[in-house]
Amino acid sequence: MEEIARASDVTKPVLYDHFQSKEALFVAVLESVRDRLLSEGEKASQAPVSRARQVRAAVEAFLTLAEDSPDAMKILVVVPRGNPQAAAAARAVQSTAVLGIAAMLKRTAPDAPEWRLNVAAQFILSGLHAIALWWLENGAVEKKALVDLTATLLWNGVSAIEAGPVQTGS
Repeated sequence: MEEIARASDVTKPVLYDHFQSKEALFVAVLESVRDRLLSEGEKASQAPVSRARQVRAAVEAFLTLAEDSPDAMKILVVVPRGNPQAAAAARAVQSTAVLGIAAMLKRTAPDAPEWRLNVAAQFILSGLHAIALWWLENGAVEKKALVDLTATLLWNGVSAIEAGPVQTGS
């Protein structure tokens, strides 16, 4: 908390006036990043363009946050292991993100069963988190190329939510 107070140019007591504990500050940061991403996703899903372009815009917003605020992205996507309270808070924040993504997917697939929307939302969230971490650790890929690939993979999945099981040949 002392380092955070110093970096924020406030005193430690002032920081504690706003956040009771490190965990409370952690949750506030998680919620802020999640809310920013959900807001960007919501804006993308409301844009007057095709659903495929909306998906691409949402992916681009997500990866732009990773590029512009890598520390915030790492805080969001890496669940802490050593602190059970922080881990539980991170899982709770992720759960609400899944619900937000599922709500956006409902507009694409209004007749899809809720469980399919929730599974798809969890898959999207986990996949985007993995891609962001990979990119932050490797960084050798141009953002546009990564957005293009990720959006294509994501759109192919989103467009299949109502389709049912994949048919495989014998």
